[in-house]
Amino acid sequence: MGSTSIAAMDSNTFSLSNPASYAQVKRFMFATGFTGSLYELNTGRQKYNSYDFQLPYLSFCLPLLSGDTAKYWRHWGLNVSLLPFSRTSYQSRFSNIQNGIPTTELYAGTGGFTKFQAGTGIQVSRNFYIGANAGYLFGNQRSSHASETPDSFKAHNVLRSSRIIAGGFVFDAGAIYKTKVGKTGTLQLGLNANIPSAVAARREEYAFTYNGNHFSDTSFRKSLIDYTNSDYSNTIGASDSIFNRTNARGNLNMPLGTGFGIQYTWNNALKDNAKKDNSFTIAADVYQRKWSEYTIFGSTEPLMDLTSFSGGFSIKPNTKQEGLTRMGNFLRRNEYRAGAKYSTGIYNLSNTVPVDTRLSFGIGMPMTVKQFNVTSVSFLDLTIEAGEMKGSTLANNLNQRYLIISLGFHLAEKGWFKNDRID
Repeated sequence: MGSTSIAAMDSNTFSLSNPASYAQVKRFMFATGFTGSLYELNTGRQKYNSYDFQLPYLSFCLPLLSGDTAKYWRHWGLNVSLLPFSRTSYQSRFSNIQNGIPTTELYAGTGGFTKFQAGTGIQVSRNFYIGANAGYLFGNQRSSHASETPDSFKAHNVLRSSRIIAGGFVFDAGAIYKTKVGKTGTLQLGLNANIPSAVAARREEYAFTYNGNHFSDTSFRKSLIDYTNSDYSNTIGASDSIFNRTNARGNLNMPLGTGFGIQYTWNNALKDNAKKDNSFTIAADVYQRKWSEYTIFGSTEPLMDLTSFSGGFSIKPNTKQEGLTRMGNFLRRNEYRAGAKYSTGIYNLSNTVPVDTRLSFGIGMPMTVKQFNVTSVSFLDLTIEAGEMKGSTLANNLNQRYLIISLGFHLAEKGWFKNDRID
């Protein structure tokens, strides 16, 4: 539904965007998925195509307490997840003239950060739920820059590389208010927050001059993102070291992020003696994170705040209608979703704020299997997103069009920890 998730909560799924949603989980759940992406980059002069494939996340959720065992604290859930936090992968080459000397520059980067987190959500009153996540952020990121001039100018070629290795704790929290509206309606309001955190990090930096032109060599371009200082020296023959720092320590200061979401569901199944079970859900989110306040080792980065708006809807047809064909029954058991999202990018491209707009369409297909008195209630989710990250080609900024296809698996066991009675 356009990536709306801050106010999402029900007994059949959970939202990693708001840990308060863990409270309503009533069975053990496992969620994972696969994502494939196609990209077209447009510089205004040339177009490039690329693709990507990744495993987005692994997540487990289970109820610690469920039912009317107390006046409050009736529902309590636990979540453990492994999530990608950020990813860097680029290589670009530019040619210009500096002080009358033709110069070619090559930039490359690789790496990323992953978050392992554990969280809990609990119902604290009839309508109010709260939750929190504690995560450990870890990984490394390398960026390299090489500058070459023709041999005839007798100028020094220079290579500089920096690698950041980080590991530390990050935290986020959330709350959801849920109330009935009439006989068939449910209104949910959600809040979430990424709490500012300092992640310990270590930086390795080195720079040296070298001889010869190597940009046409594929192995050299690959080495910019794979090699260490000694590897460079052995491969291209460093002529003089400029600096070599291997143990600088500091912090990555993660900024504050806040979001608000609203969701309304109209469900015929909530009626007394309901003859229909069709439902309709509409939702909207707004989120902002202060990336302009992000610092690395005390230095600010040329970043801007992220702001996003998303909205969407989902439809579940009536499955109690009689006289349907097998195909008709299958189509009516599914949930159909659509939505849109608008967000601003965090990178400043020649004083141009990049804007990301996307449309999404999805289908959720339930898979219910009963075996050995245990009922498995699971879902297969297929989502297609199409969008564009737009800058200004007049300023030689990149415009990116993309198509993302995601296949998600939400596996649940309804009968866990259930003891059968033997007569």
